Amino acid sequence: LAFLCGMLLAWNTYFISLITASHGGKLATFIYIPLLIYLAWQVMEKRGLLDFGLFAMVFGWQVQHGGHTQVLFYSVISVAILFVVWAIFELREGGALRAATAAGYLAVGGILAVGVGALWYIPLLEYVEYSIRGVGPALGSASQGGYSMDDATAWSMAPSELITVIFPSWYGLKSPVYWGDMLFTSSSFYFGIVPLFLAVLGILGKKSRLVWGLIALSVFSILLSFGKHFSLFYSIFFDYFPFFNKFRTPSLILLLVMMCAAILAAYGYRALDEKIGNEKWKKYLFYGAIACTVLMILSIIGGKSLATSLASFSREGEAQRYSAQQIAGLKTQRADALAQDLAIRFTFLAAALWMAYLFVVGKMKSVALLSGLTLITLIDLGSFAGKFFDPQPAAQQKALLRTNRVVDGLAQEKDVFRVFPVGRLNQDNRWAAWGVQSLGGYHGAKLRSWQDMADNVFYNGSNRQFPLNYELLGSLNCKYIITEGLLPPEFGMTLAYEDAGAKMAAYKLPTYKERAYFADSVIVIEDRARTFETMKAPGFSFMSKAIVNKALPGIAAKSADATARVTNYAAHKVEISSSNSSSGLLVLSDAYYEPEWTATVDGQPAEIFLVNGFARGVYLTAGSHSVIFEYAGHKEATGATVATVSHFLVLALVGVGFYMNRRKKSLA
Repeated sequence: LAFLCGMLLAWNTYFISLITASHGGKLATFIYIPLLIYLAWQVMEKRGLLDFGLFAMVFGWQVQHGGHTQVLFYSVISVAILFVVWAIFELREGGALRAATAAGYLAVGGILAVGVGALWYIPLLEYVEYSIRGVGPALGSASQGGYSMDDATAWSMAPSELITVIFPSWYGLKSPVYWGDMLFTSSSFYFGIVPLFLAVLGILGKKSRLVWGLIALSVFSILLSFGKHFSLFYSIFFDYFPFFNKFRTPSLILLLVMMCAAILAAYGYRALDEKIGNEKWKKYLFYGAIACTVLMILSIIGGKSLATSLASFSREGEAQRYSAQQIAGLKTQRADALAQDLAIRFTFLAAALWMAYLFVVGKMKSVALLSGLTLITLIDLGSFAGKFFDPQPAAQQKALLRTNRVVDGLAQEKDVFRVFPVGRLNQDNRWAAWGVQSLGGYHGAKLRSWQDMADNVFYNGSNRQFPLNYELLGSLNCKYIITEGLLPPEFGMTLAYEDAGAKMAAYKLPTYKERAYFADSVIVIEDRARTFETMKAPGFSFMSKAIVNKALPGIAAKSADATARVTNYAAHKVEISSSNSSSGLLVLSDAYYEPEWTATVDGQPAEIFLVNGFARGVYLTAGSHSVIFEYAGHKEATGATVATVSHFLVLALVGVGFYMNRRKKSLA
């Protein structure tokens, strides 16, 4: 039974899809939840020091090493719901003191766990208010914090799509064949038809406190996964729970349902064991096996017709995106996939029902039943998982990071500059591995200021065929535009590097500015929305104008002989040598981030101004100056101290608890 339950999680197709979709942080956080629930239950039942220490330690490691906030929230929800169910039973039996003691242990354990994970969570909590998870767009719902309700619930699980837990291909399984309610998907919450059958038996059998807790957790998770389809319920958490409006993908919580189902599957076998010789259950299983066998035969003989009668295979908006021939092809693929799915699942379920029937009537032994059910599940998940995971040779993966003539050419240049990849290259993170600074790339919690630039100004150039705002990109120290192929000559771009085999070309930007420069003239606009409206206006010149978020101490101008040179550039420290015959605004085209960043001019503290809604600058009097931008890192230092102290406290609790347990056993 333990092997069966473990296999259901180890071969979980959604976990596999998290890896292939580069969402390993979710998986790295979730894998702690089963152990965390076990230890929390031990704390409730025994209230011992060792269990308490282990609970705090594992929870702390989950926060520190996993760290995915949304999944951490699911961990808290899991423990909280199980505790509520357990406490209800305790209070009915007059165990108010036991319930209060367990609640105290769990609460203190949670606080210690947060302390263990403080190393990066303290600075993270500060950062989130400057990211797309904490601030709304400049143009639009600027007052909103975090995602809008629509954005947060785009990947909600439609109630009708729960059928995919039984027949995973009902809604097409994966994009582009997928025709369900979500924008797109490359995953499935299917965990095996046989384990689902056993989990249902577990729910129907005798219910312990833990079983009731798992049922309550499953029901809660299903309701929350509906997201926009049950907004009355989801909005309670979205509006009132801390950080919840920074989460997205409501359907992700169904991972808790699959975890609960894996445990309930073991209880389902126990329920079967209790039904041996039960006449009523003999009939239920016999007629169920007969019905399932009939459906299996029908789906094998006429699966396509059956599938077509069950589903429409139509998705809203496809008529505008595809031709009639393409839509017909998609519908055929969907019908074929569902027809095959019906035949396979009914076959496996019929086999499981017949084995369960033989077991209840006493014609099959326990070992044979478990072996048979496990074998079916192995075949089922083993073949199904292949749809989501296609391992590639290590050499092929390393080849993706191999440099090419474009990258090699860029690497030879000694100055500090950025590139701007366009098209599919824009979301590519390989530039970081190549040591090339890029204005593109993917991050799940980008700075809101960068996102506002990307949404409103990056693609706001005069050439509608290639709508890049060259002046803006140049002001952000972008030296090259990276394309997947050669551009037409009429674009007037100068080709610098090309690698046809890598499908990559670099064009030099004529408007390129150094990383640090003096602004020709300055406009003061305090309002964020008006700043971006001004920059979006046709003809706004980033080469001659700069917008600052507050009034400067004096006039700002640029002399003809003004110079600004980066003398030392590192992630947390930038040193600049400047000279200007007039007082002026020195702009550093790095991202403005108010917390922790400081500036000094000739060793004296200086105020940092927000420039053009994204960059940073300092006001300098006439003359030559040495300017240093530096990240102080106080929050990181505080986090490291809190994490170190908390970790030693937790380890001490585990050590003392272990010693006390050994001592009790020796005295006994």
